[in-house]
Amino acid sequence: MNTRALAALLAAPIAAATLTAAAADIYPQYPSLTPDGEFAVFSWAGDLWSVPADGGPATRLTSHPADEYFSTVSPDGDLLAFTSDREGAMNIYVAD
Repeated sequence: MNTRALAALLAAPIAAATLTAAAADIYPQYPSLTPDGEFAVFSWAGDLWSVPADGGPATRLTSHPADEYFSTVSPDGDLLAFTSDREGAMNIYVAD
């Protein structure tokens, strides 16, 4: 295998990881619905956002230098649980 082919083969995973990381800041990720189906909660640019399920403007729910992901709303709709790396390691947090 020539040097250029080997370099291209080795660079492909790095390029894919870079594109995946960039997509996290561009596209909403990890959506969840409230129990009543009225709102979707998603992660975008490291924070959690809520948007009416039938469309409309999104509202920021969290604002923290750390990243928040994987939200879920309690069955009664009163609590929001999510994961975050606020203290270094990924932990579960709960908010009203």
